[in-house]
Amino acid sequence: MVALVLVLAVDVALGEGQAPGGGPPAYSLNDCVQLALERSPRIRAAEDAIRKAEAEIGMAKAGFYPRLTAFGSGKSITGMSSSGNANEDYDDQTILTHGLQLTQTLFAGLTILNGYQRAVLAHEYVLAERNDTTARLALQVQTVFLERLQAVEQAKVYEAHLQSLEINGRALEAMFAQHLVPYSDVLDTQAEIASARQKLSEAENIVAVKTIELKGLMQVPFEQHIAFADTTWDTASIPELDLAEIRAYALSNKPAIVLSRLAIQLVQKDKEVAMGGHAPRVNLTLSYNNVDVDYDDPGISMGREYNRDYRKDYHMGMLSMEWDLFQGGRTYHQVQRIKHEISRLQNNLRDQESMTYTEIEKSYTSLQEARGRARHAMAFVKSSRENLAMAQARLDKSLGTLPELVLARSKVQNAESTLVRSYIDCQQSLADLYYAMGRRTFSLVQ
Repeated sequence: MVALVLVLAVDVALGEGQAPGGGPPAYSLNDCVQLALERSPRIRAAEDAIRKAEAEIGMAKAGFYPRLTAFGSGKSITGMSSSGNANEDYDDQTILTHGLQLTQTLFAGLTILNGYQRAVLAHEYVLAERNDTTARLALQVQTVFLERLQAVEQAKVYEAHLQSLEINGRALEAMFAQHLVPYSDVLDTQAEIASARQKLSEAENIVAVKTIELKGLMQVPFEQHIAFADTTWDTASIPELDLAEIRAYALSNKPAIVLSRLAIQLVQKDKEVAMGGHAPRVNLTLSYNNVDVDYDDPGISMGREYNRDYRKDYHMGMLSMEWDLFQGGRTYHQVQRIKHEISRLQNNLRDQESMTYTEIEKSYTSLQEARGRARHAMAFVKSSRENLAMAQARLDKSLGTLPELVLARSKVQNAESTLVRSYIDCQQSLADLYYAMGRRTFSLVQ
């Protein structure tokens, strides 16, 4: 427990961004987010999905180009028996064939074009997925970082309160020894001390747990000690935001909304591809052929033998059309299925927009409340500091007691921690607001 308290004390004191012992700099909120984005397997998986989509664009683009095919075959015919005027094409022979074939699709109901456009949309979709993953991870790191700061400040309050109770407890024990107070007062103070220690332990455990969570998000080994800088700021650093502008920005930039719109466009392309299945498919084929025929026996004409073997080179051009006139209604039902899918995605988009408006309203309201609370907390800090100065003056004139001074210091610590926690709440509300509107600002304040 002593080691844990020391670590907490060191982490809290890192306001200058320098780790203890002249070590590496402490991690600020922005540093934590950037490191998490650099190392996260989630981001790497999203990058792999982007590269996969790029390859699929290349595959779809290949449909515009002709296909060149090389072919070859070997055939051996051995007769077993024949009667009558048999066709000499089935005499014992060996046939070798090879050639090249060039095939170009001239028309396929625009399925090739629509397939290519769908691949481009799919690439935009995975880019939006990467942005959404990045935004979610950034918000998660920001939230854990700020929750840890909240726990650190709460631990400060409990520690100052515990110190005040312990000094007061020692004073009561001395007064009890002189029969100035009943023993019940001593017992009450001891119970309060035990309760304060328990609360301090709980707060320290929250700090430790949030530190572990933060290391996990940053992909830092749990056994590695790292320091975190205190990156709180006052409400004057918060930019002025207009609610109407925030809503408009969110509709155009929030990754979740962009994803929903792209999903609709993708399915609409699927519908166009399916509709193209009704159209005929026209192909142009050009080929070069080489045929080499070798008969086992010579031919006989007018009682004389002659060589029947031959070799032939020729070119061939062919225009072909294929049209599926009836498929049991498969294409029709496929189109109907896609129509219902589009309707479902459109409803999901409306729901996503509604949830985004709700998130914006909640975050904006929380931000305004935290800013107001910070102003009240500042007044509390000023009055508690004045009270501490008065307690110190009374003690210097032997008009006050040390427990009174310690209690005044505890109130100052409580007031300062309350102010810092209100600043942290501002940061958390701003982080939630930026996520809801789709704005990428990892450090929260530029």
